[in-house]
Amino acid sequence: MSEWDELEPHENRYKLAQDPAAAARIIAADRKMIAAMLSTPIDLKNLRAALKEDANPDRHIINGFPAMHVAIEKRDLKALEALLRYAARTDDIDSEGQVALDVAHRRHFKEAVKMLEMHGAETRLAKGEEPDLSDIYAPNYQRRVNNLLHEMVRKGTPEQVQQMIDLGAQVNAIDPHSNPGFPMLHHAACLCDVAKVKILLANGADPLQRSSRGHDVTDTMWQARIENLYSEKWLQIHDLVRAAGYTNLFDHHPLKLDANYLRQNVVIGGKGDPTLMQYLVDNGKGDMVLDILGREASAPITAQELSKRETAPGMMRSTLLESFGRAGKLSRIFTAAVWQGRVDEMLSLRPAVEKNPMFKPQVDFDTAYNDVMAQRLKLLRAKAPKLKL
Repeated sequence: MSEWDELEPHENRYKLAQDPAAAARIIAADRKMIAAMLSTPIDLKNLRAALKEDANPDRHIINGFPAMHVAIEKRDLKALEALLRYAARTDDIDSEGQVALDVAHRRHFKEAVKMLEMHGAETRLAKGEEPDLSDIYAPNYQRRVNNLLHEMVRKGTPEQVQQMIDLGAQVNAIDPHSNPGFPMLHHAACLCDVAKVKILLANGADPLQRSSRGHDVTDTMWQARIENLYSEKWLQIHDLVRAAGYTNLFDHHPLKLDANYLRQNVVIGGKGDPTLMQYLVDNGKGDMVLDILGREASAPITAQELSKRETAPGMMRSTLLESFGRAGKLSRIFTAAVWQGRVDEMLSLRPAVEKNPMFKPQVDFDTAYNDVMAQRLKLLRAKAPKLKL
């Protein structure tokens, strides 16, 4: 049976991934088989030796074509016989949606047709029918090994990720089991796994690739676990993808955020995504948000945005005011520096604060009002020192 046969228990795949010696042996055998298949004519001696050493007979050789398809294209019956002897799958499709018997019929290779039919092969395409490339469940070695790479990125070790790449997995393949479909790099970045990110980038992962819904790699990094946001490894991955060529006119490095960027929506689920400001406050970064806002007096926070309720699926569907309140940061919101010249706007939020027993102790509106008025008087005296105020 093939090492990757779908009829075998799924655990057999993990068994290979968890045995570095076995994986190294099969990787070496696969490389020997690929070299033999690419020779002209096919190097039968090395092909048989590679198969004996457990090379995968379903391995894609070139341009998405499995070994059997290459043997048929080269009209090499002995190579085809060797692959079938080692249980090559006759139902695997190539990059054009054809099984081996389809290729044999198309090439009018009667001997190959007879041999394949003796091994129970069936055609997938009717005469003149166009292949259906949208069938993601059609048997295909590339999909199987890509799926395993996704699993190793999510649950395996960096060494296992490299093993799957060496076994032919495509680092830019989209995960068909996630919604939206994420590339490998997005998964590794979201997990804040620096070693896996480095391996994927070193093997050609595209830092500009987007998910099936248009999310780029830095979008998904905001979905990291709370304890990883702004951690050393989280910031290191931002630097790694930028060094690899990632760029976005609308993206800022996390250490260079400004008030306008805080007001943009962060992609976490699609419809109703919250602003980055609220997302950070909800995830324990309220002081950082307030520090950024405090540096930009020209873009102060408003009563309207504090009162707006988020609608993102899976979020708390709270207002920004409530997020700051739960974080215990309202005392930093209701200050003279924030509300100078807007005292009525500040007081419009008083009912929402004072009706909540958790929020009310955080703010003394009378003191805040007096502070705003005192600051206003101080500014007027500075502008017109001769006036009696």
